[in-house]
Amino acid sequence: MVYKWKAGTFISSQVKPEIAGKCIEKIIKKKGKVTPASLLDEAKRDKHPLHNYFEWNNTIAAEKYRRVQAGYLIRHITIESKAGEDNPVSIRAFISVMSDNNKKHFTTITSAMKDPALRNQVLQKAMEDLVVWEKRYKDLKEFSSVFEAIKAVKIA
Repeated sequence: MVYKWKAGTFISSQVKPEIAGKCIEKIIKKKGKVTPASLLDEAKRDKHPLHNYFEWNNTIAAEKYRRVQAGYLIRHITIESKAGEDNPVSIRAFISVMSDNNKKHFTTITSAMKDPALRNQVLQKAMEDLVVWEKRYKDLKEFSSVFEAIKAVKIA
């Protein structure tokens, strides 16, 4: 089996996907499954191939984890969209966009859709997500009409 990082993954180049995949396989062979906790337990050893991927300084790790929690909180707040519909739809309140200096940040979905450049980013990301979803489920004939709709959007 050949392991590769998922497209768009931000993992240090010092961690090779082949090594990570084999380490995870080894845990599964040993324990019958792998969890984030079991991977961490293995990687705690200084000489483990994945040891340096993890932050072992607890002060730094705690700050990084709080940032992960903050991002999770931001990404999971929704608003009800009443765009002329009888049944309101729940949508994300905040969306990740790229600023002019190529740094990611969050803004309101309303602000992003009003700004032509940010709107383009949002639509581009949505299209990328659709393509990924299409690749994942391409063998399911039940979704053939959805795939056709995705192709129609690509053309437009």
